Amino acid sequence: MKRITSTIISVLILILLLSSCSSKNGVDIASLNGSGGNKEGSPDITIQSPMTLSNNYLIPINREHQYLRLKMVKGKYYEDWTPGAYMGTIWEGYFIIELSDESGNVISQSELSKIYKEPFDY
Repeated sequence: MKRITSTIISVLILILLLSSCSSKNGVDIASLNGSGGNKEGSPDITIQSPMTLSNNYLIPINREHQYLRLKMVKGKYYEDWTPGAYMGTIWEGYFIIELSDESGNVISQSELSKIYKEPFDY
């Protein structure tokens, strides 16, 4: 009796797994998150204030408690998972590089848009 019960349960689990993997009613994930090369209809994430993309502690380099930060000040974030040069997560817009102390006070700041006359991808 135990053997029959365990066989029936195994067969039911196998049927459930195989039916859940069916592609008949599959959802196209690329169409939901806007990837797949269609940038016009994609639900991009637009930033409202400066956003820190990289925060680097500089004590191993200059022996001072300072941070070097890359911030996006204007732009958008989106994902494109189609194979190619821009595959993956993409930050597109205007960026600044900022040097600050351990309290967050800005020591120096440079706009990359002064160097590059157009938005660039990161």
